[in-house]
Amino acid sequence: MNSIQPVLLLTAILMLPITVCGQNEEGFPLQTISLDNLEAFQPTGANWKIVGGVRASIYEQHQVDETPGTGILLNRPDADHKSQLFFNLEHGDLDFEFEFMMPKGSNSGLYLQGRYEIQLMDSWGKRRASFGDLGGIYERWDDQKPDGQQGFEGTPPQINAAKAPGLWQSMRISFEAPRFDDNGHKTRNARIIFIELNGIVIHRNVELTGPTRGNYVPGEGPTGPLVLQGDHGPIAIRNIRYRSFLGQPAQIKDIHYQVVRQPRSSFDSWSAIETDARGVEDRLTWEVAKTENNFSLLYKGTIEVPKTGKYSLHFSISGQGRFVLNDQEVFPMGGGTRTQMLTLTSGKHPFELEYTKSEPWLQGRLGLEIAGEDFRPIALNYPSSNILGSPVNPIFVKPEIGARHLRSFSDFQMPHMQRRKRITNAINIGDPTELHYTYDLKQGSLVRVWKGDFLNATPMWNNRGNGVSTPMGPVLQLTPNTQIMSEPADGKSRLTFADGAYQYKSYKIDEHNRPTFYYSAYGMEVSDRILPEADRKGFQRQLQFSGQADSKIAYVLAEGTAIQEVQKGLYTIDDARFYIKTDAPVNVRSLSDERRVLVFDLNESTELSYQIIW
Repeated sequence: MNSIQPVLLLTAILMLPITVCGQNEEGFPLQTISLDNLEAFQPTGANWKIVGGVRASIYEQHQVDETPGTGILLNRPDADHKSQLFFNLEHGDLDFEFEFMMPKGSNSGLYLQGRYEIQLMDSWGKRRASFGDLGGIYERWDDQKPDGQQGFEGTPPQINAAKAPGLWQSMRISFEAPRFDDNGHKTRNARIIFIELNGIVIHRNVELTGPTRGNYVPGEGPTGPLVLQGDHGPIAIRNIRYRSFLGQPAQIKDIHYQVVRQPRSSFDSWSAIETDARGVEDRLTWEVAKTENNFSLLYKGTIEVPKTGKYSLHFSISGQGRFVLNDQEVFPMGGGTRTQMLTLTSGKHPFELEYTKSEPWLQGRLGLEIAGEDFRPIALNYPSSNILGSPVNPIFVKPEIGARHLRSFSDFQMPHMQRRKRITNAINIGDPTELHYTYDLKQGSLVRVWKGDFLNATPMWNNRGNGVSTPMGPVLQLTPNTQIMSEPADGKSRLTFADGAYQYKSYKIDEHNRPTFYYSAYGMEVSDRILPEADRKGFQRQLQFSGQADSKIAYVLAEGTAIQEVQKGLYTIDDARFYIKTDAPVNVRSLSDERRVLVFDLNESTELSYQIIW
């Protein structure tokens, strides 16, 4: 189907209790489903309820505790109560996101249109996930096929990004509904545009040829309800947000162009220069210039929008370009990629677009996209006009027989940080177990950990490079700060080293090429060893401190907005973002910015061992 033609869209969203909250990539608000009560859902069994807090066990099968209140949707099935939950949401194309928590061994599923299941399951620690694991697109089923062949077409996630039971996880889904002609015949299959689990894409552009096994709505159609599976195991869900795309898209019409094979700077106005070519096109493209350089284009036409509302324009240029809509300059003459949000009335809006290129080292590029509150971005240009050739071959780094070491810059930012921090003395350690970490040699701290593939070094090594490498798996950000906390006489604990208080010395490797780091701090000698657990469920960290500290200090195992001991020696950090497990005598203290730290007091020679679990 032509991407600028109207798409047949049926039905509308049923009434839901909603509030505006957050924005998507185009700048439009997402709608939040209220979890103050169950009004957003069809009447269901007693296994579904609204609660204020939950705690799911990492060790006990299906164990969930709850506290009264609102804001969290909880399913606790039993032998007599195990109903599915239907949303009051009939959707076609849909972007959907939510957070969820599951106890050990639990199993559920989200059914798009009640037909296509995205698996929700405790898949923690598995090296390779199947279609039946967390984030998998469940298999289809045909009883008419021979034994062993009834199940087919299930799609596993590209990587197992599952967190441990009892931790909050996040999922984002972008879904395209199947298309049908006027006679009800399917003309295009449904499609998963992408699924993102815990911050990493696990599916992209997956075609769904039909409903998955156990679907709750028969056949296929342009719309259907969201359904949560309720008969397999407990699950808690919060922060449900969505954006539905049931609107008619904008269109570009009446396009006329002029070409002058000179840079725009060489003539004063289009009316005073002889035109080299004229014509009519269906969409925008710089290729009508019929040359790669030293040309100027002028496009005139109209953009028709279906209703009054907000629209986002996205303008991409290699060279120089400007865009005028309704005689108002939206994008002044310039290059690069720019975005602008406009309010437009329904109907046709005249535009002018100028593009000029005189730099031989640049490849031609002209792209214009428009997105509305209820339709996805539509390209108003031919695809070939907005594609840069000679794509860079990515440079991936992976461990081989033993651990792999790579020094690089590392960019770091957490939600509470106002700006990004660049860690310039980072070393990345990749392990064959597919558990990896970044260590800051400048301050002896464990910066981040992740599972899956190791590093993308393309930004670092391609062309002149910028020195930065990026992890290729779901990342757990830990700290950009020191992990030895000074407690000076003024009583203000600090996560920075005083001048001369820290000195990095070396690291030594074992038979698996895994390092132990050595440094001195506040008069103490420190060795720091970080080892992946054999079951791939976390890291074991072993520190040895020798000597006598020259001031009052403590070692920081973790920092966050909230730290809670959920059972003896097991702590959740940052609203159940990850766990710390230790037998050491630790305590929780507050910093001046109201963040918390889990600390172990240091005075003289001692050892500290703890696990990072996520």
